[in-house]
Amino acid sequence: MFKKYFFVILILLFGFFVNYFQNNRPMAGPGITAKATPAVVSADNPATQSAVLGAQTKTFDCVAKNGLPDQACTPGAVFTDTVRGQICVSGYSSSVRDVSQSLKNEVYAEYGIYHHATGEYEVDHLISLELGGSNDISNL
Repeated sequence: MFKKYFFVILILLFGFFVNYFQNNRPMAGPGITAKATPAVVSADNPATQSAVLGAQTKTFDCVAKNGLPDQACTPGAVFTDTVRGQICVSGYSSSVRDVSQSLKNEVYAEYGIYHHATGEYEVDHLISLELGGSNDISNL
């Protein structure tokens, strides 16, 4: 009898937590807010279209903590005019991947890295291109 009630309670708790986390989860990761303000850079080139999900409030003295970027420097950004049908196509991310070495150097400078050996660091997207992330500096 005890086992029967235990499993009923366990299932109810599981349902509660699933419902709670589905309705209260962050939009795309740590530091990402739902108050997005679209900022289209170029309507012609999808690689330059982005919406800032969180305002980049710092461009120097950035510090990564616990393997995560500084939220004030790297809040994340996505392409605004890209829809699931475009993203879910083989080769999509390589078609929009466009991060120049000069932009990478800007990211390094924001984090206080002015000199480094090849392969010592890597600039990557906070929100991956496969999930609609952009090449904007606020997402690198």
